[in-house]
Amino acid sequence: MRSAWLKFQSAQAIALHAFTLLFGFAAGALYLVGFVAFIGLTGFSDESMNSSAGLIGVIVAFGAMAVALLMFLVIPLFHIMGQWAGYRTLKGDDYRYPIIGKLVARVILKQEIL
Repeated sequence: MRSAWLKFQSAQAIALHAFTLLFGFAAGALYLVGFVAFIGLTGFSDESMNSSAGLIGVIVAFGAMAVALLMFLVIPLFHIMGQWAGYRTLKGDDYRYPIIGKLVARVILKQEIL
């Protein structure tokens, strides 16, 4: 017999880790965009660094890389939250992730009705 409680806990764990993976990919893409913008606007010559486009390139690159760095610093917190939820689940507590838990419950409820 399937346990609805365990099914819910597994579904929300998969949803959290899929979100964390996509968040990491987005951070990597943002970092790459910042680097490409820096190379595209400044090039490798000294003359382009003295122009306004070079200054904009540096600002855009550092801004994108700073946001990506913050995203990379937040990702371990999601993994810690997942470990905490796993610990609480092993203890038998009914743990729900703050936002993902409600969304997963809504999806599972729709599946059970159909």
